[in-house]
Amino acid sequence: MNQVEIVIDDKPGAIAGTVTDGDKPVSEAMVRLFPEAVQSGDFVGSVRVDNQGRFQFNGLAPGEYRILALRSATGPQSAGSAEATAQLATTAQSTAQSVKVERGGTVTITLLPTDPSH
Repeated sequence: MNQVEIVIDDKPGAIAGTVTDGDKPVSEAMVRLFPEAVQSGDFVGSVRVDNQGRFQFNGLAPGEYRILALRSATGPQSAGSAEATAQLATTAQSTAQSVKVERGGTVTITLLPTDPSH
């Protein structure tokens, strides 16, 4: 006889952090969160940093993610184009930082901004 276990989890995780360039916070950046296995155009969410370079993603299911900070001024200019989306996915696969979110926990990280056009 097979058993099925159903788990209802009411304790999502979060990722919080700062985007810095050297020791200075970057106030003009976009942070994108991707699933661990990045597919073209596949991302969990994106947020702009505040004036101190801070950001936060809440309500995340436990698991592995990849996170990337993009300089606003140098991000894909036509965000909806297939070429820009593919370029961003390639950048995420190669340079995004891996993050593991635990049930009910908050991961705090510091990111360096990336220019996906290079």
